[in-house]
Amino acid sequence: MKGMEKHNEDGLTLGRHAFVVNGNLLTSVHEDYHMYQIEDMGWGHFYYRILGEYLKFGFNESYGKEGTLEYSASMEEKKIRDIIIKMILHAY
Repeated sequence: MKGMEKHNEDGLTLGRHAFVVNGNLLTSVHEDYHMYQIEDMGWGHFYYRILGEYLKFGFNESYGKEGTLEYSASMEEKKIRDIIIKMILHAY
């Protein structure tokens, strides 16, 4: 995925609960987006699809494959990261 570092493995979404190990804001954004996806798609369809994507593309590779649920969540994470960077640069 262009412009994205390797994802971290400090977050997990299970149903309506997002778990973030390190308290990282961007990890929270990523996991919260998965909660939005679950609400939008339904938990059964979400987990069926995301597990299928892991099997088809590989866990790590799914983050960089356009059209996957991980890719979409990573793009939301990137949007927030870019906003934060612009705010910091604008402040100086």
